Amino acid sequence: MIVSRSHRFLLFRNRRTGSTTTHSALTKFAQGPEDLVSRTDYQDQDATPEFRQLHKIDRGRKANLPVTTLWLRTQIGNKRAFVVQRAIGREGWKGWPQLHSHEDLRVVSRLLSRAEWREMPKLAGIREPYDWVVSLFHHRTKSSSLEGFADWIRKVGHNLIRFELLGPSLLGDTFCVDVPIRYEAISEDLDSAALELGLHPLPSEVTKNFVLTRSARPSLDTSVYFGDDSVAVQIVQKALSEVFDIGGYSKFP
Repeated sequence: MIVSRSHRFLLFRNRRTGSTTTHSALTKFAQGPEDLVSRTDYQDQDATPEFRQLHKIDRGRKANLPVTTLWLRTQIGNKRAFVVQRAIGREGWKGWPQLHSHEDLRVVSRLLSRAEWREMPKLAGIREPYDWVVSLFHHRTKSSSLEGFADWIRKVGHNLIRFELLGPSLLGDTFCVDVPIRYEAISEDLDSAALELGLHPLPSEVTKNFVLTRSARPSLDTSVYFGDDSVAVQIVQKALSEVFDIGGYSKFP
């Protein structure tokens, strides 16, 4: 997650889309005093004591909650509200929240004015929907084969798939992405977005390394997973309907 007020953009980190690469490439454009960049390592040595303490909650342990966290939990019932370190407004923007990598947009939208939320371009990674779901299947089941895929996708259903893959870019059930970064064309889409937003030059070695790593992985034939399974296809179409449109993907595997 990146909130860059200095360069006027937001980056949401959808899972399984190369979001670490996108985040690394754009972090250099969020170094202003009013910018927020999520920390990916909760145990980073330079993390503040408050940050370390707050994230213990995510691991099922007790910790003291600051006033702001309790307020957010009361207001929006958000289980991730504990990311807020200090009371909002106590010191202005300085000392404001440390965001979770895949932060809930209900938290983020409340950290910005209505005008900022409406006007700032919103970037996020997307992926060919059927490949995206197959990737999630292998990630969650830790399986290297397609055995059990049909049962798995019926069990999790479209709601959970939608939450897992699009959750960081959903406000309620509204998909909030203006500028998609396609997993299959991450270098081209990042360059295009950077040019549009005036974010040049991008660190080319970051995306180059990602492309090399991705190309070394065996490609998956998603049609083998879905075959003639119309129920599985409908689950994906319902869960990721906006992705088909914004990414220009085929509705069928």
